[in-house]
Amino acid sequence: MDYRIRVMAVSGVVFILSLSFATGCRQSKSGGAGERDTYKSPYLAADTVIRKPKAPEKPAVDPVETPPGEPVSRFHPASGEREYPLYGLEDIATSDKEKALLTMLSDPKKGVEALGKIRKSGVRARRLVVKALRSTNRQIRKQSCLILANLKDKSPKTVSALADAVLLDPEPTVRALAAKSFIAIRKSSATPALIRSLLEDPDAPTRANAARALGHTGGKGAVEALRKALDDPDTWVRLRSVSALKKRRSKASVPDLVRMLDDPNRMVRARAREVLKSLTGSDKGEKASDWR
Repeated sequence: MDYRIRVMAVSGVVFILSLSFATGCRQSKSGGAGERDTYKSPYLAADTVIRKPKAPEKPAVDPVETPPGEPVSRFHPASGEREYPLYGLEDIATSDKEKALLTMLSDPKKGVEALGKIRKSGVRARRLVVKALRSTNRQIRKQSCLILANLKDKSPKTVSALADAVLLDPEPTVRALAAKSFIAIRKSSATPALIRSLLEDPDAPTRANAARALGHTGGKGAVEALRKALDDPDTWVRLRSVSALKKRRSKASVPDLVRMLDDPNRMVRARAREVLKSLTGSDKGEKASDWR
């Protein structure tokens, strides 16, 4: 009798434990009193489709090194010297047609279409794009720089507006594109702004584009600024400066270029040697000591 009671008692305990376990599982799956099961298998199912990650968008300018240190200001020092107000759409456009064009400029996918319309519309549309360099919309300002470069508009108002954008625009990417526009718009009247950009802008891509542009515009002080920029902490600025000195055919910079053969970056060393061969007509070796 005692034996049967003990067996029944044990069976009862097993039944109660089984019931509690099953109830707990149901509650967990349904999100009830039990905690939700967050465990996920580390193995993929056989029919799992693996998709490649999207490629990153291409930057407006070449990638550059960012040296360690304190955070760098976004603004060029010139921005503290005078006002550079930006204006809304209503203040720039004078008609529905102009508003539509500016709206198109705000969409980077419609840049080519906008360029075609502006080319067909003539001088008035170009003047609108120049005014759009002061838009409160950053994308409109960027597209305006690109369009004016494509148009190669060398009118004094355009050159002056772009030169102001090189120094005074609050957005580094816009300053970089404004500087780059002078690779196509080769006007030495922009040289003073480009020199200040190269030597003072806290944004490395902007300095690199200013160096490239100075190689095309030339002008008083361009070579001297490029020689100074050979000591820039950013690799791309030094590289662009070396290439710009080749464009300026500056034989006065030969001692500086010889020094660049000992630059810590391999690309800069190779470019310096290439420029030295072009300027001197000889090749003495790949080290600075070989040229001295």
